[in-house]
Amino acid sequence: MAKILVVDDEAVYCEQLRMILTRLGHEVRATESGAAAVHIDRTFCCDLLLIDWMLKEPASGLEIANTLRTANPEAAAIMITGYPVDQLVDQAGETEGIRFLQKPFGADALREAVAKALGA
Repeated sequence: MAKILVVDDEAVYCEQLRMILTRLGHEVRATESGAAAVHIDRTFCCDLLLIDWMLKEPASGLEIANTLRTANPEAAAIMITGYPVDQLVDQAGETEGIRFLQKPFGADALREAVAKALGA
């Protein structure tokens, strides 16, 4: 299975995602901070980044994703968001390899998005 880094500033949501992905057999690290995610991934080197678009810090989820993927270009990324995805695709611009998952979503939608992002 894959190494997945979850970044969501809502602690309960972050923990729920970690638990679901762990039950699916993935090795998961989770944090509520984009800065902590950058630190964690220096040694964890994730296969997939699952990150909230709107973090409660100066850097957006997209900025954190781009930072992590600069150091680890093979990593896939899924942006989770409550905003309409079509608007965000334009904002993501030419960033390759980023997929979107719109809230609210269930475990099945999460499993499917992860499988697609990992190329399974």
